[in-house]
Amino acid sequence: MILSTQRHRSRLVALTVWTVLALGCVDNSAGEPQRPLAVPKTAAWVGGPDGGVFVLLKARADAGSVAYSGTVYHVDGSVWYSGPFVLQPAGAKAVDPQNKRQFSGWDGTQILLEDGRSLVAKASQRAK
Repeated sequence: MILSTQRHRSRLVALTVWTVLALGCVDNSAGEPQRPLAVPKTAAWVGGPDGGVFVLLKARADAGSVAYSGTVYHVDGSVWYSGPFVLQPAGAKAVDPQNKRQFSGWDGTQILLEDGRSLVAKASQRAK
């Protein structure tokens, strides 16, 4: 009886270890499509299995303040928008362009951030 219980525990431990290892190998892309060649590897996928865009964002210093520029790519790699972005609300804490997890969406006019802030594309720069 004791031997049977030990075997059962050993099998349970082995199964748990294999499950954890398998989950660690699962793709975390959350529906990210294959990246087109025109989209830089550093661009973040912003979206899910139902659609999204690739976003490449850069911070630049403008007369003592932080400004942003970037490119939003359609899933096929074509450019949706390229140019400056304005952080809203004004005076909000700076955005770290390297933190790709903060991007929650693109509504066609702004990059939405997880904490409620947004990066608004300047209208004159939007692709038609």
